Amino acid sequence: MAKRLIIIDADVFCYEACLSEEYPCQWTDTLWTLHADYGATIAHLDSMIADLRITLDASEIVMALSDYTDPWRKKIMPSYKEHRKKTRKPTVYEPVRTYLHQQYQVDQRPGLEGDDIIGILMTDESYRPGFEKIACSIDKDMKTIPGVHYNTRSGERFDHGIDEARYWHMTQTLTGDATDGYKGCPGVGPVAAAKLIDGVDPSLMWPIVLGAF
Repeated sequence: MAKRLIIIDADVFCYEACLSEEYPCQWTDTLWTLHADYGATIAHLDSMIADLRITLDASEIVMALSDYTDPWRKKIMPSYKEHRKKTRKPTVYEPVRTYLHQQYQVDQRPGLEGDDIIGILMTDESYRPGFEKIACSIDKDMKTIPGVHYNTRSGERFDHGIDEARYWHMTQTLTGDATDGYKGCPGVGPVAAAKLIDGVDPSLMWPIVLGAF
């Protein structure tokens, strides 16, 4: 039996663990503060990782962690995730990211997000030869990456090849993603996108997408 490597979207795990151990505290009628127990947070995070490792019977794990200092997407499209600037990170988010580096095997690269790293590691045949690799995330963008996937929130597991990954890539190109702040082709939603590329040879999809724009 092949050894199994799980590649975890560490941003999601960090965020969820931090948020779960953050709570408001009322000191007086008018004074409230927000508190987080660092020890409880890392215990929660360790438990999430251990549970996933057992669920998927993994031999090794890699935590794919985003670098927020100079994201390459912002250079291409300044509006990328612009609306998220006002979203507050949980109280101990940065210390917990530091803990990950200290305690786990972390892959973090300048300008790349965790899903970029997952895509690179999943498709690099020279990386961990002899291992079955499973991408673990809740991100819908994972459908654009060929291979075995596990949704850490729903428990859904799926496996698809390069053709299906290309199909989802072209679908997202046409429809855009309001969550990430980039627009698709004007007037094209999921139904129209499907009509354009369903049943089309993957090698011929890009000219059709360009033509729609």
